[in-house]
Amino acid sequence: VTLCYSMLNVVAAYNPRGTLPYTSWMGVSREALVDAALHVLLTALDYSYFSWRTPGDKNTQEHSSTQASSSSASNEHSFWIVLQNITSESDCQVIYKGLTTLLGNHVDAANTYLPMSQKTIS
Repeated sequence: VTLCYSMLNVVAAYNPRGTLPYTSWMGVSREALVDAALHVLLTALDYSYFSWRTPGDKNTQEHSSTQASSSSASNEHSFWIVLQNITSESDCQVIYKGLTTLLGNHVDAANTYLPMSQKTIS
């Protein structure tokens, strides 16, 4: 739970524009941290426990027989549960603003008055 919130905070709080022209070129180490956090977060959200098992695997057959008797809470994806529990409007706005800032960076960097004053995220 804490790992998911930490990675969301790192990604949503990153401002690739900088406060003044040409200051976006100074935060190269922060960009590497955001890139790594985004990769880990997306990998964790995309991960499926049962996707790598083959249908004829012994562990799959044993697990499927015990799965019916186990509670459904043990099969749920914890990162998806954390994202589903974010219901506060202010939290959703922070995540939305952070993601739109990251996705709109290429357009913003191309439409500046000073040449090369904003770095595009690679």
